[in-house]
Amino acid sequence: MQTLVQLCVEATVRFHRELETALLQDLPANLRHRILRLMCRRGLVTNENAGQLFHPDTISLDLVECRIGDEAVAKISNCHRLSHLNLNGTVHERTLVSSQVIESVAFGCPCLMFVSLSSCTHITDSVVVTLSKRCPKLEGLDISEIGRASCRERV
Repeated sequence: MQTLVQLCVEATVRFHRELETALLQDLPANLRHRILRLMCRRGLVTNENAGQLFHPDTISLDLVECRIGDEAVAKISNCHRLSHLNLNGTVHERTLVSSQVIESVAFGCPCLMFVSLSSCTHITDSVVVTLSKRCPKLEGLDISEIGRASCRERV
């Protein structure tokens, strides 16, 4: 049996288009996290709503199912406690994600431990260098099929 909180989270996600997304910012972090996680799984995070969903206490983002670009990814740099970021582009090719935005994420998210940029086709060597310098806890980096990074075999 679902709890009242689970039902409210489910209803919020189901009717997110009808809701004033700015209201999400007023919710407690634990509820925003649940809503964000469910919206990520359903591919509902967009460039338009990412700013209201991402928050400084976000620890993990799995955006594989989401059709996003630089506008949404830039907002990830405000997630200062983020340790896991999956921007794998196997579902939606990440042609709209640039090296500059990923570098800003590296500067804003020094706690990153695992990053997947697979199929982010516009990522360059500078991203790998910046992540390695700015994220001292980095243990895993998936840069398979990113196209332009020539240091792929050396990482």
